[in-house]
Parts: sequence; structure tokens; C-alpha cells
Amino acid sequence: MRFLFATLICFFSINASAQWMTPEFKCSHAHDSYSKQNSNNKKSSAYIDTRSDTLDITKYTINLTITDFVGKKIKGYTQIDFTSKVGFVNKLRFDLLKLTIDSIVYQNQHLTFTYNDTLIIANLPSPLTVGQNKSVKIYYQGTPKIDASNWGGFYFQSNYAYNLGVGFDANPHNFGRVWFPCFDNFVERSLYDFNITTQATHKAFCSGVLTNTVTNLDGTKTWSWKLNQKIPTYLASVAVSTYATVNQSFLSTSGLTIPIQLGAVPADTTNMKNSFIHLRDALNGFESSYGPYKWDRVGYVMVPFSSGAMEHACNIAYPRSMANGSLTYETLMAHELSHHWWGNLITCESAADMWINEGMASYSEQRFLEVVYGRTRYLEELRKNLTEVLHYAHVREGGYRAISGIPHEYTYGDHVYKKGAVVAHNLRAYMGDANFLAGVTSLMSTYSFKDINSSKMRDHLTFNSGVNLNDFFEDWVFNPGFPHFSVYHYSALPAGNSYYVTYVVKQKLTGTDKLFKNVPIEVTFRGAQFQTQTVKITTNGIYKTFNVVLPFNPVFAACNVNQFINDAISSEAKTIKTTGAHAFPNAFINLNVTTVGGDSAYVRIEHNWAKPEIFINQQPYRLSPNRYWTVDGIKPTNFSAKATITYDGRNITSGGTGSLDNDLITTTEDSLVLLYRPVSTHAVATQTDWVEFPRYTKIMGVKTDKTGSISIDSLAFGEYALAIKDYTQMIGVGEKEIQYKDSVIISPNPADQTISIRFLGGIKVKKYTITDTNGKVYMYGGQNHTFDELTTAKWPTGTYIFQLYTTENKYINKKIIIVH
Repeated sequence: MRFLFATLICFFSINASAQWMTPEFKCSHAHDSYSKQNSNNKKSSAYIDTRSDTLDITKYTINLTITDFVGKKIKGYTQIDFTSKVGFVNKLRFDLLKLTIDSIVYQNQHLTFTYNDTLIIANLPSPLTVGQNKSVKIYYQGTPKIDASNWGGFYFQSNYAYNLGVGFDANPHNFGRVWFPCFDNFVERSLYDFNITTQATHKAFCSGVLTNTVTNLDGTKTWSWKLNQKIPTYLASVAVSTYATVNQSFLSTSGLTIPIQLGAVPADTTNMKNSFIHLRDALNGFESSYGPYKWDRVGYVMVPFSSGAMEHACNIAYPRSMANGSLTYETLMAHELSHHWWGNLITCESAADMWINEGMASYSEQRFLEVVYGRTRYLEELRKNLTEVLHYAHVREGGYRAISGIPHEYTYGDHVYKKGAVVAHNLRAYMGDANFLAGVTSLMSTYSFKDINSSKMRDHLTFNSGVNLNDFFEDWVFNPGFPHFSVYHYSALPAGNSYYVTYVVKQKLTGTDKLFKNVPIEVTFRGAQFQTQTVKITTNGIYKTFNVVLPFNPVFAACNVNQFINDAISSEAKTIKTTGAHAFPNAFINLNVTTVGGDSAYVRIEHNWAKPEIFINQQPYRLSPNRYWTVDGIKPTNFSAKATITYDGRNITSGGTGSLDNDLITTTEDSLVLLYRPVSTHAVATQTDWVEFPRYTKIMGVKTDKTGSISIDSLAFGEYALAIKDYTQMIGVGEKEIQYKDSVIISPNPADQTISIRFLGGIKVKKYTITDTNGKVYMYGGQNHTFDELTTAKWPTGTYIFQLYTTENKYINKKIIIVH
């Protein structure tokens, strides 16, 4: 399913940033009009329904009259066929939400029962034995409910009646129980027959294929549909209106011709057909990626619901306002169709693994764009989605989260949909296209019409592709956060007509303290004449050294220029041939090129969602804790440009640049500065310190609204970071500087097995910490220390930061180097 926000601020479809707002609704519902964060129903999403271990529901036959559009009532009965899995079952328990039960009939007997508006408990005349096949009929009527979130349930709107099988607030989220009695969970799969009686002027569309239509004596019509594939309750559907049917067909790779039936009121059919012109392309693309389409028909039915769509099996409930004759919302069409692999064919075992349904369907939107419009369009969408995830997912949902084990209140949020799509692209990169195709096709075949969890998915893909995915699932699926990869430095030595290049790749972390293992990445090198070569490597740890022989002397090197994997960088690269405005929306920067200075310039700007490198020497600045820019590339000598960046410390969870600097700007922007340091990768492993950039103008407006812009004159290649000028970051001034000079001695430094820390001159220690450059704490000290001896034998080789606060609120900062 995909959820759309009527005001165009969608949870998983709309890119909310004004810098890159498009008319497309993307997989969207991290913030619908009813925020899951405000729900009081915060039970575990790992809902387990043990009734499915007792009875197997083999078929539901739903017989309903849906003609009362004024009273908004339904009436009829559902026959439930079941097989007992165990003996001594003497009660039947079914979910049904706030409808009136007229009677329950079992083997021509009326059963006694209790019903609390949620659960039916019917008493059997005698216990069941193992393997018995029985059926029960439950007669009921009433006005079916809509979920408290207003997303999900059963709707009577104007001349339409229809269901949406998921409730945002409901626990479990399955919402079959609003219109028929059932085992409402993800794991119970059953066949379905539907017999829906409507007014003579109306038609019923249901899951499956239409088998019969009968005109009754009273002039009503009964529409009979049969679904020959087993589904969970939330995928069963009905829609009633004055529908016409558009009939098409699709030739599957299985050799079968699959009927396509699109339902809409007559006035909407032309627009619907025009909006669905790429439906067969989507089918072809998904079959080539995931295997054959295994359902009896492809079906969409238009409904007047403006906040999203629902992937009911063979009968997708689709907002008629999105089938408006344009292709603006065609990724929504593709998203819902892809559920007939991800979600309908294989279904997540519980809502805790909803990313298998929705993350893979959101990725399928990008795959659809790749099939129809090419790789460039795919990468554009990929970058926009990654930027949205890095910007807002952790802000909206209470921190960085693993996509597996997601809490109930965030089942339909950014981590599941948007980060799920990020992870899906990375899975394809880890496996390679051929192995990804073979592994996923095998997964679909093995688990067709079954439930699955992340561990089963990992094990199957590993076994059937030959690619060990244990590290991938551990890092990307079961743990939060992102890695950040960069070329820390490189050097080139002539070797005949070639160059022997040594380069070091560095890994930082965002939202996690666990280094990612065995990550495949690409490193791209460019020469002064725009020669390009890309190599694939697998990296581990904080630093790793590699070598490559190139046919040119490199002047540029960067990781994942072609978005081979998604990491904690949102970037843009452009070959610039003209003066004027050049937007870099995913990097949150805009250029105004005043002089190209030659034929063209290559400019790549990274917005790094990671902590900047710390100061080498103490400075009166507090660096932004979570972002900085890298501007690099190849430019003619006389190339010149101005740039504009936006800062935003407001606690805003959608739109523009909200929350980017919420951790940095706590009061006023008066002390905000722009720091700079040259790109240091072109030299040996030396780093230059941050300094305040000499040529910029801060445009504040109201000084306390925490938002504004910075205009950079004469943009230089290098790194840029925002900071707050704060003299408490220094070791005193004047007399205080003398008092605290050399007041902490750390030796040896560099160190191997142990270090000692001595506090001199009567310094009054409030606390101290030792962290690595990613912020992971290795040591913490309390008040009034005079001496500490620490064992460092198990600390990884690298740079560590010693930070001390005195009782007088003075601050000392030193580096510690550990080498083994």
C-alpha cells in the first residue's frame, strides 16, 4: 500500500523538501494526517495469533448485500471452512469488529456464543478431532467501521462502498474483521468466494475473477467472484459503485495470457486508461526482476479515497483522483502492482518485518522508473529517496532504527518504506544483478503464498545465490544507522605510461556505533582531461588501504559516485559548461557560476550526514555534530562560482531544510559561522585544520528564528562546515590560559598497550571522556582525578579524542593516537 497526504506532504510518497518537490507521490506515509507517533496503541508489532496453530481456515465464502448507501449498512453471512490441526477443540474464536451477530450455525445447529464487539467465542456441541473438515456460518449486519486513524476500514462515500484492508491504528494492522469474521493475521492464508448483491445500477469488484452474475427477482444483482490463490485476510476486497470495466490483457513469461480488468465509473475510464499506459511495462519489469505473475488477473478499481492506495489481491483499491489522465502518479500504480510479489505472493510473518512488503514495493517504484525511463531516472529517484531518509526518518520516528523489528507505531513510516527501499537497492548491489535476479526469483518460488521473515529471507538468498549475506542483513536490516565512506587520501607514482595509486578509504558512522563489514563500494578516479576509471572494492574497518594502476594521473577520487550503494552521503555531480544557476538539490547547495574558464568543469558536491573531522588544534568553535559539505571535482584555472546554502535549526519534520541544524543552533544565529578546509585527499595522509572561510555573507532575517542562508563568494574546492563561535571551547584566555597550560599529560602518545593520564596544577576535574572519531566512548572518568592508567591493548588502531571539563566549566581537548 502507499499512503498519500491530501495537502501534498506525504508520508512515503511526497518529497517534502521545497528544494526538490515534485508532483510525484512517492512511497509515503511517515507523516499522514493521523500520526502514529500520537497513537496510544503502542503494542509490539510482532503480533502472534496462536489460533492458526489450532485451526486452518481453508476458505471464506462472503455473502453480503451492499445496497444501503444511506444507512451505510451491510448485511449477510460468511461461511468459514476449516480443518482442525489439533484435537479437543471445543470453541471457535473469530475476529469481528463492532457488527451485530444474528446467529451462528454449525452442522444445522445454532451455536451459543459470546461477543464483545471484537472477539466471537462460539461453543461447539462436541470437541473437534485432528484433521476434521468443518464449516460454520456467521450471520451479521451493521455499519462497518473506519480505523481511528481514518486510514483503513470500510467506507461509504457518495456512490461508492469499498474496504481498505489495513488500519493504521489497529493492532494487529490487519483489518479484514471490519467486514467479515476471520482469523485476522498475516500468517493465515485462505481461499475466497464472494457473492455480493448490489443495486441493479451497480457492480461489485472483488479479489479474484468474476464467475457469475445473477439478476434477482427484486431487481438487484449478485456478483460472484472466486479467488483461487490463498491470501491473508487484509488482502481480501470488495468495491461497489456504478462501475464500467476496461478489459485488457498481458502475456506473461509463464506463457499464460493474464486478463487485466480496470474498474471505474464511466466518466473516469478514459483518464484511467491514459494514466495506466505503462501498466504492461511495469508487469514486464517486475517479471524480469522477481519472476512470473502468479495471479489469475491484474485488477485495479477506482475509489474516492485521496490518502493512498491498497494492494488487495487482484483488485487494487486506487484513488480515482490519481488516475486523472496524466502520468504524474504512475509510481503509485507500480508500487501497488509490485505487492503481487512483495506482500501478496510472499507476506511478512508479522508487522515487525513490514519492510519486506513495503520497503521492497517502494524500491519497485524506482525499478519501474528504470525499466520505463532508464538508469538515469532510476538514480535520480534513488538519490531523492536517500536524501529524504537521511534528513527526516530519524527525526520523525524517534531516532535511527533497524528496519526489522520496527515498533507498532512506526509500521507505516519512513524506516519501513523509504529506508526499506534504500536497503533493497544495496541488497541488489551486494548481490549483483544476476545473483539478485536468481535469488529473488527463487525466493518467490519457494515462498509463494506463504509468510516469511528477515532471517528466512537472508538464509534463502544466501543459499540460492552463493553470496553470503550474513553481514549485509546484520548491518543493514537488523541494526540502525548508516556507514559513510570517503577517500581519506591518495597518492600516485608514475609507472611507465601508467600510475601506481595508493589510496585509503575511511568509514564513519551515523546513527550507530557498529562498523559495517565487507561492504562492496565503488571508487571513481578522474584525470585532468576528464579520463575516468571506476574500481569495485570491499572494505572493512575505519581505514583500509588499496592499490590500483591507472592509465592517467588522478586529480579526483570519490566513493560511490554512481550511487553503487546508498550510504550517509547525498550528492550531486554535474559537468558545467555554462554560466548561471546550477542547483544541487540533494546536496542542499545552489551554485551561480560566474566564469567557466574553459570548455567545462566537473563539480561534485557531497552533503555528508556525518560528524566532520575534529579540530587538530583547539579553536573557539563548536562544530555541527551531524553534517558538512565536500566540494570537489575538476575545474579550469579561471573557474569561479558563488554558492548559497541554507541553515535551519527549527524542529520541523517535513518541508524545506527543517531540523538540519537543530542540534547546532540552540538559541540565536549571531554566533553561527562557516568553516572551511582544503580538500586533503590529493596529498599524503595529512589533514589541514578548520578555519573560518574569509568570503561569505550570513543572511539571517530574524536572529532568533534559527533559519537563514549563507552566501559564499568565490567558492573554493574543499570541505565546509557550520559551527557556533564559542570561546568556552578554548583552554582559558589570558591568566586562565597560563593556569591550564600543560595541566593534563597523556603518555606515551602514540601508545600501544597502555596510556597514563596525569592531572597537574591543582586542576579540578568534573569529568572526562575518551572517544573515537565516530563518537564511541572508550573511557569515562569522574570527579577529582589525579592519575589514571588505562589498558589500550584491545582498542583498534586509530585516533581518539580526550575531552575534559573542569568544575569551572573550562574545556580541554587532546588527541590520542593508538598504534599496534
